[in-house]
Amino acid sequence: MKTELQEWEVCLVTNGAGARFFNKATGRIHKPVFANGRKDICVVKYQALMGNLVFEAIILVWKDSKEKIHYSRIDDIEKRLFKTCERDIIDVVDVNASNGCISVKVSSGGTLSGKKPWNRTIEIPMDKIDKLEC
Repeated sequence: MKTELQEWEVCLVTNGAGARFFNKATGRIHKPVFANGRKDICVVKYQALMGNLVFEAIILVWKDSKEKIHYSRIDDIEKRLFKTCERDIIDVVDVNASNGCISVKVSSGGTLSGKKPWNRTIEIPMDKIDKLEC
């Protein structure tokens, strides 16, 4: 597959994006979770450290047919998705690309908010992806 994303490309793009999202804070990039059977689209969790605080971004990364790499922060697409649990540490569970949609399943143990563990799904129509880029 010509448009395959390499893990180092994902890390390079994500590191720059994370620094941009969090005003150049020191960050940690987690291992990319690729969409089922695809190597051209993945989701990465970026954690920014600011003193004793940890901030997170869930970033969708994809490579188009012209070999250009794009990214977009997706955890803030649907603010209502995280409004009751925004302080919890979020984990990317699964990424699925099917039926014209990217589905990203995320979860948390609920430890920081004091709430119960939770699971959410972020859905992005494939025809909207190109409009997401930051």
